[in-house]
Amino acid sequence: MAEGTDEQLLEDFLAITKDAQQSGKEVHGVRMQLANRLSMAAWAAPAARQTPEDGGQTFPHSPGISGSDRTQLRGWIAELQMVI
Repeated sequence: MAEGTDEQLLEDFLAITKDAQQSGKEVHGVRMQLANRLSMAAWAAPAARQTPEDGGQTFPHSPGISGSDRTQLRGWIAELQMVI
């Protein structure tokens, strides 16, 4: 009786493994279809206008940073923090 049980377990295991592999292939196919459709939608969608959320406030212009004048950079960071 133990032999029959082992053979049945092996058959069940192989069937489950085969089903899992098939499911994995189906999932991969669906993911590829979704990725393709999202790419097509991204190409077809009009470009969104980039406007500040606050209705026109802009960030301070970055200074020409040379690396030698850190006070200039600190001042710009302070301005940026106030805007944010």
